[in-house]
Amino acid sequence: MAFDQELLTRIGFDHLSHHQFTKEKVVLRDGRSADLWVHKESGHGVLDPSFWEASEYYEAEYRNEYAATLGGESSPEDHLTTYGDLNRRQFEVLATHLTDETKYLEIGCSFGGVLAHVEAAGVDKCVGVDPNKEDCAFVSNRLAKSQIINDTFEDVELEDDHFDLIASFEVLEHIANPRQFLEKAARLLSSGGRLCIEVPNHDDALLRNYKNRGYRNFYYHKAHIHYFTPTSLSELCKSCGLTGQVSGLQMYPFFNQVHWLLNEGPQESGDLALHWLDPAKGTSDIDLKINQFYEDVSQAYVRLVETNLASDCLIFMGRKS
Repeated sequence: MAFDQELLTRIGFDHLSHHQFTKEKVVLRDGRSADLWVHKESGHGVLDPSFWEASEYYEAEYRNEYAATLGGESSPEDHLTTYGDLNRRQFEVLATHLTDETKYLEIGCSFGGVLAHVEAAGVDKCVGVDPNKEDCAFVSNRLAKSQIINDTFEDVELEDDHFDLIASFEVLEHIANPRQFLEKAARLLSSGGRLCIEVPNHDDALLRNYKNRGYRNFYYHKAHIHYFTPTSLSELCKSCGLTGQVSGLQMYPFFNQVHWLLNEGPQESGDLALHWLDPAKGTSDIDLKINQFYEDVSQAYVRLVETNLASDCLIFMGRKS
């Protein structure tokens, strides 16, 4: 399929020229060969439409297929435990912008990991939108004060100029037309309201700098249509009337990076991949010093990749122009 101007308009990137995209061959996580269209200047990638999944895929199949344990299913409770530390760090990105009067909307609230922190912070008006039925039922039962809507963001009807803070974590890369998504989110923001978007980074150090073959064959998969870079995320948001900054967020710790380098494959579960493990198992003085050394190295590595926008995730925080 040719990457023409009609397709560019379809995906909401008509602020660019289709002549600036070239085709690259990639391997999807399920082992299939696929075409990725890459913008020469920004490095933004677009999966060829022949590999896109229908929107119904996210009602149940996506959560089962990409569970916290490779090759197995995980319940919302399992995900809440596995991603607890990550959800806390994602919440910390938002925390300084919250008051008890904030009207908060989370697009793709999933199992409610971040939303639970927002509600616990005393925010009275919390709304979550997600297409997954099981996740929505779980969050509705667990978070009594939050309004949970089981629908896609594209189809849900919400009040314009209403929300003080809108957040979306790991969602925009799944959306065929991110421009429509961002423009709708901007309409829903109140005057002075903020938008927080997190996406995977196509300039991830493991992919770009280490050039790890195993990671490259794991990184691309059918559920992600768009592969954002700091430049492409910033430019798209700006073209949608949003002003703000892109910063880095490292989701996976230093030991996970080392595992990829040594094994060229993923760890067995999200619990192992996301959580820091102390190398020394004792409690002696030297055990504590060894563990502190690795902790210091880990923190230095995270600062390095985040400040240089080579982290595995990116955060855009901005407002309507």
